[in-house]
Amino acid sequence: MVWFVLALALASGDPAAPAVSEAPAALAAPAAADDDSRVVCVMEKQMGSHFKKKTCLTKAQWRARQERDNSAAQRVLTPETSDKAPQ
Repeated sequence: MVWFVLALALASGDPAAPAVSEAPAALAAPAAADDDSRVVCVMEKQMGSHFKKKTCLTKAQWRARQERDNSAAQRVLTPETSDKAPQ
């Protein structure tokens, strides 16, 4: 269970996670590119099932998935403005 939470925190790009190194930006750029291509696997619950599914994506794909999910949730939670006056 602990490894699942840790893997999820790493995949989400949590700003509270400790920095790996304090290298200058010029030296950190190649490492960041390598880090984005690293594959992270997570066991996810499936809706309507007691079985879990193993999902493996690169860190860049996890980040894109999280951004997509966050924007979809934001669209649902943000009320639409309408030009019509309430009757």
